[in-house]
Amino acid sequence: MNKPVILFTNFWDANKLLTRKHFMFWNDGKLFKVQLNPKRYRVYSIALSHPPLAKLPNISKEPFDLERLDLFCPTYDMLKDRKNGGSWSEYVDKFHGLIKKRREDIVSWVKSLMPNQVYILCCWENTSGKANCHRQLLYEAMSKSKTLKNRAVYTYRDGSWDDAYGSNNFYSYVDSLLANHNAQQIPVMVGSQTLADELGVPVNSQIGTGTYGSAGSWSMHVDGSVQDSLSDMLEGLTTVSGSSSIQMQPNDPEDTPF
Repeated sequence: MNKPVILFTNFWDANKLLTRKHFMFWNDGKLFKVQLNPKRYRVYSIALSHPPLAKLPNISKEPFDLERLDLFCPTYDMLKDRKNGGSWSEYVDKFHGLIKKRREDIVSWVKSLMPNQVYILCCWENTSGKANCHRQLLYEAMSKSKTLKNRAVYTYRDGSWDDAYGSNNFYSYVDSLLANHNAQQIPVMVGSQTLADELGVPVNSQIGTGTYGSAGSWSMHVDGSVQDSLSDMLEGLTTVSGSSSIQMQPNDPEDTPF
């Protein structure tokens, strides 16, 4: 990708991703697997507080403290008003106004990021249900900003977790198919009847073109005929691009805080 990847999720999901040592996401009809090795990622808090690090063993093992990025945090007064019965729409307006004031610092931070590195921004909420969280707003604002949207790859996870993820063989299948073909475009063929049945295609058919990157990461241009089936396989395991999992959308993509 040759860009930094900014991943928005919650603390517990990030901790489990570091156990899994990779995550996957969709971007413009292309499926990415990004390997999480210690030299390639950094975990940050974008909340005013974080859980005890003893409850986040993978994060606490890192050779750095869980640094808080204040430029992405709400204020204490905003949280107090929300917890005292303030509406979500009021909170949204206040948060958009806040990050607009911090625009220069946020733009500078994004410009400072290294290509091909993963920056994991964590807060508290699991947004798979009715919960709202400011990281939703931050993800939407940054990914749609005219200034920022092309400077990084932005992806959002609702923070839920499905332990059945490891039972699916699609990921290991593509891993083994691409592993010995660095930087080459390799046809991704459906090599098993089970996988063919799950995707609704004939066995030995081509479903896309994959490219193996560095340190176990790969990307795959997916044939349109299997995108929906593959998305269903990924449902609940990784959030594919964010918009489908975010309950609050800006009024206009051009009318963002940036």
